[in-house]
Amino acid sequence: MLLFAWDTLDDQPWNTGKTPPTDPTAPGDAPSGVDGALPDEQTAPGDAPSGVDGAPPDEQTPPVNDPSGVDGAPPDEQTKQPDPGTETPPQDFPQLAVLADDGLNLRTQPDGDSTVVTVLQPGSFVEQTAAPSADESGEAWIPVEGFGPDGEMHSGWVSGDHVEAHADGSSNPAGRTNPTLEQDGYQWVEVKNGDSIRLIARTHSADVAETVVLNMDHIMSPDVIFSGDRIYLPATLVG
Repeated sequence: MLLFAWDTLDDQPWNTGKTPPTDPTAPGDAPSGVDGALPDEQTAPGDAPSGVDGAPPDEQTPPVNDPSGVDGAPPDEQTKQPDPGTETPPQDFPQLAVLADDGLNLRTQPDGDSTVVTVLQPGSFVEQTAAPSADESGEAWIPVEGFGPDGEMHSGWVSGDHVEAHADGSSNPAGRTNPTLEQDGYQWVEVKNGDSIRLIARTHSADVAETVVLNMDHIMSPDVIFSGDRIYLPATLVG
């Protein structure tokens, strides 16, 4: 019978129960840290020495404080913007009717000695174009534009004593009209030489008084009408 000591058997190469010691220099077993570098060379996450633009802190460019204003120019060269609240809104002027029975002189300047441009017909309509002006005597003169007897548009100055504000009615190159009555569908007759409102009303079987009243907004006086004026007929309302 052969007898062996247990210590001898444990030292034999066929005993695979033990793991041989690890060679500290074997490949793949480097004592690396979380990023593969040696512990003393590792950089902790988030601790990079670079600044916000990725450059070292001493090479970073500091933020630029632009001294320019809203228009890109230095503050002392900027143009001050106007305050919208200080702008003057455009002024509306009234439509005026000529009151002078014999017509009204339209002059080149705001005084009674300047040249007469034309004579505006009684009851005709003109548009005020600017603020009035006073002459040396204190008389008010108003700048206007309107149609003369020749059917042309003229501009100049008229005495403020012979016109009044009148919103209704208007004039065209031929004569006086009433746009409101036309929009409402009233038929009209154009005045010819020798006509009168009475004659026009009777010719078209319309009541004379109603015809006069209907046309009062643009015919200042029923006894004074001119060729080219439009007389609207009350009995022929359309629609």
